[in-house]
Amino acid sequence: HIRQNEQGRIYGITFISDEAGIAANGSRLGKGYSAHVFNDYFLGGENPFLDYSRQEIRELPTVRSAPEMLPEVETGDDCYDEPVGTDESGIIVHGIDYKELAFQRKLRNRRHKQDITGKRRT
Repeated sequence: HIRQNEQGRIYGITFISDEAGIAANGSRLGKGYSAHVFNDYFLGGENPFLDYSRQEIRELPTVRSAPEMLPEVETGDDCYDEPVGTDESGIIVHGIDYKELAFQRKLRNRRHKQDITGKRRT
């Protein structure tokens, strides 16, 4: 999702993965994914991804795979024995554990408050 102002300048970009079920702000992914970089790409700046003169186009040979070349895949239900993670309700959890982050933030704030009031021993 790209956010633009009235002049057409990009001021925000969000990357969404329906497959993984996540949405991430580009600037949090790194400088290379920030709105500023994409703004330069789309508004006439140098874009190495669209500069076809720098890319060499070559024909690759077509390779067909024979069944005997494919690795054997083990079938069975053993891939479901150990889930990635579960919460109290037994639901499989993927991604960021927001409860854990909130707990860590609470501990940091408690330590900071104790440092300010002088009640914490060092």
